[in-house]
Amino acid sequence: MPTHTRSAISTFITHLRLLNLDQLEDWPTITEELFASKHARENQKQRVRCVEWALYRLFELWNPKDTKNKLQPFFPPYESLRSLNLRAALFRCMNDLKKDGFLGKEIVIRKTMFDDCRGDKFEELLSTFSTVVLQKVFRSHPGSTTSISGRLAMRQNISRREHASLLPLAIAHQGALKALLERKKRLKDRYANLLKLLESKEQELLKRVDDLALADAQHPLEAVSDRAVQEIRQQFDENWQGNRQWIKSIVEADSQDVADPLLDTPFANVWAHVEQ
Repeated sequence: MPTHTRSAISTFITHLRLLNLDQLEDWPTITEELFASKHARENQKQRVRCVEWALYRLFELWNPKDTKNKLQPFFPPYESLRSLNLRAALFRCMNDLKKDGFLGKEIVIRKTMFDDCRGDKFEELLSTFSTVVLQKVFRSHPGSTTSISGRLAMRQNISRREHASLLPLAIAHQGALKALLERKKRLKDRYANLLKLLESKEQELLKRVDDLALADAQHPLEAVSDRAVQEIRQQFDENWQGNRQWIKSIVEADSQDVADPLLDTPFANVWAHVEQ
């Protein structure tokens, strides 16, 4: 497979992620392997399904009204006929974009390209259309005009000097993203460990409840009235000769025996410690 084709698909998938389409519940896990030549035949059904989904979501961002009128009647394509109708509608919408000058003169669009959704020209079409959609979303985002590097990156054509100025920005951005991903990984590991600990505590508490229920069933205890407790306390007060702090422990029981460092700590403090 030519290098530019791999780059086109990589760009296409990157744009889908930048648009947060991979965060949608029905994201079909679009990967470069689906478009690889050596797996073209075996991956055709899944590839077509992924392309249908991606183009529909991109058109939703590009023109929600047209998408509702022209594409939504066939989406989702849960049967072969709806799939054919959806791809035919996608071809017409894409062809209209080209006629309106949004895709560029060099982009080739043929109806047969949507049969198996692969090939150099088709993958260039995916890359170009996703770029156009990303540019529109970027420009419509509040505050997008304040970033010089962002405006340069989104321009169709830039000079060599401008291109060279993007290199250090790209390196700095890559470093920042790497640090962010590393922090997210550390936090994810901490959250996972906290979840395991809380689940362990839950099981421990459930076992305590079961043990207490079993003990109560085997050796039922008679309820002691508040009056009886007061009488016992009064007897201790009148007759106790030792340290009076012990009276409370004897009458009310020592709560320190059941203390739990995790459960006794406010959750806000635990969460703050996890996120440090």
